[in-house]
Amino acid sequence: MNGIPQSHHGKPLIHVWTYRAKDGAAFGQVGRYQDGDGKKDIIPFFKPNGTGWTAGAPDEPRPLFGLDWLARQPNDEAVYIVEGEKSAAALHGLGLCAVTSLGGANAASKANWTPLDGFKTAYLLPDYDHAGGTVRPSRLRGVNGLGIAPNA
Repeated sequence: MNGIPQSHHGKPLIHVWTYRAKDGAAFGQVGRYQDGDGKKDIIPFFKPNGTGWTAGAPDEPRPLFGLDWLARQPNDEAVYIVEGEKSAAALHGLGLCAVTSLGGANAASKANWTPLDGFKTAYLLPDYDHAGGTVRPSRLRGVNGLGIAPNA
């Protein structure tokens, strides 16, 4: 599936999310590997190796997932800032513009949030867990100064 390994530490690949530039060109992928007990590994693949990708995160500041959606979104319409590619893709499936940082709530401060500059409204939708409860200050540091005030 998509030029990345089909298993990781004995867990099968169950889903791949492709990171795309504003023009839609693929520049990386994130794979979700999960066993039957629900134990998961989320692995970034951002190092091209010819026909596929090698594991590794991009340099900081890291790009957002959903840049292609953001490029098509009018600046006066809302953007949703969510936790994880799975959540962003679910909102994309509903026709909503959503972005997320690579690496979850604990890595939000490593993301490049400047593509949100110029948008008037953003809604912050963290996961309902411990990490999600701490995402607000981390994400707001990256978004502050861009001229939007995220609503949680």
